[in-house]
Amino acid sequence: MRVTRIEGALLSVLALASSCSDDTTDKRASQPNAMSCDAKRPAVAYRASASGSSGEALGAPTQTLVPCAQLTGYASSETSLAVLKDGSVLVAPVITAEGTGVLRTKDRAGNWEVLLPGKLGGAQHQRVQPYMYVEPTTQRVLFATATGAGFALSLSDDGGSSWRASTVGAGTVDWVKIFSGPPAATGYPSTLYASSPAPISTAFAEYQQVQRSLDGGETWSVIDGKQLPLQPELNACPASEWVIYGGGVVAADGSVYLGFRRCTRLGIALTRDQGATWTVRDLPEATLVAYEGILSHAELPNLLLAEPLGIDSDGNLYAVWNDDKDVLRLAVSRDRAETWSKPVAVAPPGVGHTVFADVAVKAPGTIALAYYGSEDGGATYNAYASESLDALSATPTFHGARLNSPSEEPLFAEGFDVGYGMILSGGDLMEIVRVEYAPNGDIWTSFAKDMCPGMDQSHCTWDPAEHADAPYQLVMARLEHR
Repeated sequence: MRVTRIEGALLSVLALASSCSDDTTDKRASQPNAMSCDAKRPAVAYRASASGSSGEALGAPTQTLVPCAQLTGYASSETSLAVLKDGSVLVAPVITAEGTGVLRTKDRAGNWEVLLPGKLGGAQHQRVQPYMYVEPTTQRVLFATATGAGFALSLSDDGGSSWRASTVGAGTVDWVKIFSGPPAATGYPSTLYASSPAPISTAFAEYQQVQRSLDGGETWSVIDGKQLPLQPELNACPASEWVIYGGGVVAADGSVYLGFRRCTRLGIALTRDQGATWTVRDLPEATLVAYEGILSHAELPNLLLAEPLGIDSDGNLYAVWNDDKDVLRLAVSRDRAETWSKPVAVAPPGVGHTVFADVAVKAPGTIALAYYGSEDGGATYNAYASESLDALSATPTFHGARLNSPSEEPLFAEGFDVGYGMILSGGDLMEIVRVEYAPNGDIWTSFAKDMCPGMDQSHCTWDPAEHADAPYQLVMARLEHR
């Protein structure tokens, strides 16, 4: 049986086993494949569409973006990604027989190091609900995994070479998101936030708990999570629906914005007084797939909005989501979430179905998107990324590409599987895709390849026993500017 990654109320029932080891293990593993770039199929140029299911093809590209990808050979689950100021790339989790941790590369060829930070008590992190974040100002790395009574948190100030332990989110067990904004009047150079449902997870939660740290994650205090109710009836929703928060962003003036699934609407919760009061608004014309019960996760991956928001230095907000037809949409607010532009379809021509999405912001109007896309109506899915230099316009232009090679089999060969089909027998989930800008302008992404399609492990295309009984292989990719 796989090491279990359990969702919702099951996590409060099943105990999480821990194996003791040194606080940090740092070893280099051989790579099955180097990062491969294909200059023969550069990103195509297209314009976002206000009416179609994908963008409209333009002429010759105005810039050259080359897709690069690597099947890393490492097991993973829902990924978090960060690119440091020195160009190092970190991604989590990496799942090994020795423990769960972080991968790091210091070269663009994709030679990876396994970093295994310990948690309080000297035990290794479990593989349940992993999340990693790098605070931009100080470059402090924070890596969290669920314990059943909060999250074990490891901190590193040297890019992952050494770690120390902390905790966050006492009383929560699932779906934590960490982000940061301007500093308080004194103390650490930024304010860190951790947001997660409580007192249990996802469809069973009562309120969103938002915590704040003024010392870089060493200690945390609850703002007042009960001001963000998760019960459908308190969100103007049918009782049969579902409310769950995704990631957040913070403006230069300290305003905090949280994007969330408000039943079949994309909601924005915002506070301009550091959590003393909250306002909730719906993004106009954003329609999400309807919730059909807890088992609907097996067939409806776009129930979740993991990282729906980005913000630039001028305070412009960018919202990305997969709508009720699995179309990738973008809308922009120039007035602090008061009004929004008309949503437009932003996947490349022919990519009519998408799963999950993330947005990275480099400068006002310059954004990158990452998403799983399908060109065959959802039968198979692959890794895609796009960039726009005029995302603030009504119909922005993009350059986008499939990242993994068309000569190789799809990342998801039998439709998209988030992993809920095997949740009771043990299994990891794949509910997040990530994208980040590198200092040189390249666009890094993290995806997964389903190595065990369906519910029968005998169908695996790798030996689960050699990969910590995990079904997903980490895929790293980027769009490279040339």
